[in-house]
Amino acid sequence: MRTNLLLVLLLSAPAHANWYKHAETREFSLPSGELTELRIKSGHGFVIVNGSADATAIDVKAEILLPVTNRSKVERILEEEMRLVLDSTGSTARLEGTFTWSNRLFGQDPRVSLTVTVPASMNVFVDDGSGFIEISNIDGNVTIEDGAGSIDLSGIRGNVTIEDGSGWIDIDNVAASVEIKDRSGGISVSRVKGDVTIDDGAGNMAVRDVSGDLVIVDNGSGRLKYSGIGGQITDRS
Repeated sequence: MRTNLLLVLLLSAPAHANWYKHAETREFSLPSGELTELRIKSGHGFVIVNGSADATAIDVKAEILLPVTNRSKVERILEEEMRLVLDSTGSTARLEGTFTWSNRLFGQDPRVSLTVTVPASMNVFVDDGSGFIEISNIDGNVTIEDGAGSIDLSGIRGNVTIEDGSGWIDIDNVAASVEIKDRSGGISVSRVKGDVTIDDGAGNMAVRDVSGDLVIVDNGSGRLKYSGIGGQITDRS
């Protein structure tokens, strides 16, 4: 079943920073039912996902920023150039908050930032262009494909898989295994019950308190520090 949701406009006000001239917030929700996975596609803006054992729906707050004040232009951009939707097909929910590239204004990109609450048992997949990502308290697996921006994960009971372009990565308290492929940026990994595998292009790495193996596929540049590794340590770089 595919369900499209109406969006509810909560706020429209002048911008509070730099080039942002129009700001509004929309909130919407999708009952979780038999859903087991949430796939998020984000262009520019932060993504925050928090799991809750009591949640019975996927609840979303979207913060929209535009560098224009003219009402007719705002309405045209929001209607023609923005894609903001939460729907489902089978057991998978999909959330998208993006603008088309034709919307690049004054050398900047309009932004949609997403704050999401999901049932803790869900698997979460994030495909992000730029902006920081924070994910916490998820019992399922977490998979991230990120262009740029920091990543902060904590309280994940499933496996963590990250493919990242640039930005700091901080991972703490994972009950399964962690696999990271990173082009640049510092990496900190701590308190992992499974194995940790890192393929890094550039940036310092710190790994501690890992119950399983630590495998360094590549360490292009930067220092590597580790402690409290319970399994084997393999450095292939």
